[in-house]
Amino acid sequence: MTNRRIKPRQCLHRTTYMRGIMTNHLFLFTNDLRLDDNWALQAAAAQSQRLALAYLFDDNECVADFSDCRFTGNMRLNFIRQALRQLQTQLKKFDQHLHIVSSHGVSALIEFIERHQITTLFCSTPAASNEQRKLAFIVKRTGVTLHSVDQTTLQAATDLPFSIAELPQTFSAFRRKVEKQDLNIQACIKLISLPPPVAPKGDDDMRTANTLSSVEYATNGAAVLNDYFKTKRALTYKQTRNALDDEAASTRFSPLLANGLVSARQIWWALKTFEQNQQANESTYWIGFELLWRDYFYWLLAKHKDRFFKFTGITGKRPLTSFHPQRFKAFCSGQTPSALVNAAVNQLNATGYLSNRARQIVASYFVNELQLDWRFGAKFFQMQLIDYDVAANWGNWQYIAGVGCDPRQGRHFNIAKQQQLYDPDGHYIKRWRGQSYRQTLDSDMVDWPQLQAR
Repeated sequence: MTNRRIKPRQCLHRTTYMRGIMTNHLFLFTNDLRLDDNWALQAAAAQSQRLALAYLFDDNECVADFSDCRFTGNMRLNFIRQALRQLQTQLKKFDQHLHIVSSHGVSALIEFIERHQITTLFCSTPAASNEQRKLAFIVKRTGVTLHSVDQTTLQAATDLPFSIAELPQTFSAFRRKVEKQDLNIQACIKLISLPPPVAPKGDDDMRTANTLSSVEYATNGAAVLNDYFKTKRALTYKQTRNALDDEAASTRFSPLLANGLVSARQIWWALKTFEQNQQANESTYWIGFELLWRDYFYWLLAKHKDRFFKFTGITGKRPLTSFHPQRFKAFCSGQTPSALVNAAVNQLNATGYLSNRARQIVASYFVNELQLDWRFGAKFFQMQLIDYDVAANWGNWQYIAGVGCDPRQGRHFNIAKQQQLYDPDGHYIKRWRGQSYRQTLDSDMVDWPQLQAR
């Protein structure tokens, strides 16, 4: 058994096989639901005679914990379902098909590996340590060789001007050091062919993506990129990005990026093509700036691992907050004293999406006014967001709570001022039915914070 992590530039060689020996390999899709610019899939295609393609859906992720949060909520589940249906359609052009492995844990995937005598498992390197442990368990149980390709970020770790252990403590320091050198962003690759499948479609207990229901989401990454950069919206992105509820104000790339329907490199090079053919300005720079933020959170998670999910965050500082069940329940149902926050929560529950500004407002209110443990806010977002990204979500919540990479040790927004700036006419609150609830949120009022005008 070996676990070999390979960089993208190392994965395009083809293995020479002994005559007469057929090998069965498996590629496991995760948050990389695309065919083009998928270096892990390209490695599998180059090194396999027969290749099975699978996606593992763990039913445990839909089971609520004591806080009534699930790992995957209905909106995110529906988005993933449509993305898988699209992936299945794309695979038909390569005479391949996708198996959806559904089980409590990884038992069905292990059984599939053993039944079809899979010798090598290819996948993208997971960001979170719990996913890394899951892979390690599969390898230990089956004895397969694991080839994982780290392809989530714009740059490989070896291209950074410092080691992960020496990662700067703030994003500003990270950005300055990265931008000081020439950014080494690899060119995107296109999938040409795939080996024949290992198992027939619908094999035994494997459910294919065709059995999953469809919802109306924009999951065609190439089409979304093309449509966005055909307009001039990129030239005003920095001025419009803080709008609470305007689809044209931001790129809306995040759901595609979080689920791997496009890669960060594909966005980067589409942006550079736009700048070359149209115009480069502060707004177009800011789109690339956001991609660097995403990279930074990824490397923070890689550096701090499980500390990323601790109450004290990466700083080791213990916040003066706790878990109050009734307050949390009121928050999750949009029934807090703040009409603006309630409108945002209602939008999130109904659509699975919030603007970046709305997320900051909600997180600040959750931590500072409701004085709730930031991790439960992160878990709620994790459940609801269709663009859930483990590093960005937990990193941003830490940032607001003052236990992350913010040099100011947390952000406390004046909610009344935020409403005046971003919803002065109340259109957002009206659209998402935000009401102010003044009833008691705790059965014991002794520790309830007094909400005063700020």
